[in-house]
Amino acid sequence: TTTKAGLARFRPHTIVLRMWPMSGGVCRAVVRAGAGARAAVSTGSARALHATPTASSQLASGTTTKVGRFYREVTVAPAKDQEGYHVLLDKRKLRTPAKQELVIPSDALAFMVAQEWDAQDTVIDKHGMHLTALCNTAVDMPTVEHRLEHATGLLKFLETDTVCFFEEIPVDLHDMQKEEWAPLVEWFSERHGVAVPTTTTLVNSVPAEALEAAKAHVLGLSDWGATGLDFAIQTAKSFVIGDALMAGKLTPDEAQAVSAVETRFQCKRFGEVEWIHPLERAETKSRFAAAAIFFTLCQE
Repeated sequence: TTTKAGLARFRPHTIVLRMWPMSGGVCRAVVRAGAGARAAVSTGSARALHATPTASSQLASGTTTKVGRFYREVTVAPAKDQEGYHVLLDKRKLRTPAKQELVIPSDALAFMVAQEWDAQDTVIDKHGMHLTALCNTAVDMPTVEHRLEHATGLLKFLETDTVCFFEEIPVDLHDMQKEEWAPLVEWFSERHGVAVPTTTTLVNSVPAEALEAAKAHVLGLSDWGATGLDFAIQTAKSFVIGDALMAGKLTPDEAQAVSAVETRFQCKRFGEVEWIHPLERAETKSRFAAAAIFFTLCQE
């Protein structure tokens, strides 16, 4: 049976996603109000727009053409032929860009994806629907060859990891980097039982055993878990920050802060550009929050 009651649990007025540790070391995702953020989405009265074949095909193909809201209701229902849940737009199942049925492994994640669709106004903002995009990626991309290539590709972020490269001057920036990044590098090294060095030069020699440990960690995750980790690493441009976010070592707010140390330092000295820097922070926090929520809920 289709269930809509649960969707109300995840319906905010504006959305900024946060994470915090709870009992047993488990991080759970919640939705908090956050007016003014770029990630905010209105959840006013639903617009009664009719579905058209053109709109449906545009969404399925992943085209960049703007698509108006073509559905009235968003609901969640258990999949009949496999474990998982469907998100339904007027009783039509969501499909991925590769036109596969989107089956989401947990009901909580399905409700969060449903919230993204229910929050759309007259025009669907696909670029802000991070959870939907992550689900599509997890369904469309999981092959053995892709997983190996994917894990190897992520190692490049560890070899050139932001938190391993300290500036020598100005000294204030060096001290700021050391204070915020050194504990993360130490945590990562202890977590994986390897030594990850830092440097003040342009090249960092990461030991082969550290790269192998990181690769093994990625390959040990499910397709869905690896998709969430990838999104966090790509956002941070740092394997260490992405891993710390997924492990609950960092919250999305903290991950955004440590990934933008140089920007924060420059803004402190010269001031920030009105709208540009606040919007960048909001977007980055939104991406980190989506990655953390996705990673946590897809494994429940």
